[in-house]
Amino acid sequence: MKLGNQILGPADFSFDYFINNGFIGCSCSKCAEKLIITIQLHNSGKPVDQIIDEFDETILNQLIEHKIVNLNRDGKQGDLGFSKYILWHLDALYSIITCKSCSFNFLAIFGIGEIQPGRDQVQFKGIWELKD
Repeated sequence: MKLGNQILGPADFSFDYFINNGFIGCSCSKCAEKLIITIQLHNSGKPVDQIIDEFDETILNQLIEHKIVNLNRDGKQGDLGFSKYILWHLDALYSIITCKSCSFNFLAIFGIGEIQPGRDQVQFKGIWELKD
């Protein structure tokens, strides 16, 4: 499995956006069905270091190579405490999105947490096709 085309780019969101039923939406690149991602602030995503449990190391290597996620070289723990792979100030998380119409899979990368004292944010890196 490897990353395909990016179908949605990066954005930053306040926690309030998701608390007030906000979502991230785009269309499936295969069948144009609407894809909706809802983020529950303390319940969404898996740590990126667990991506090799679902796939092989190819996707993880691509995420690092394309600077979608970064290695945490300074050893500081992120907000979630996993911290091997990070975004700007947050632990990198992922979620697999499956189109309801055609069953094609996509990968979303994001981080959730406090980036500065009193400034809680969702850093959304994007959505990519997953190819065999």
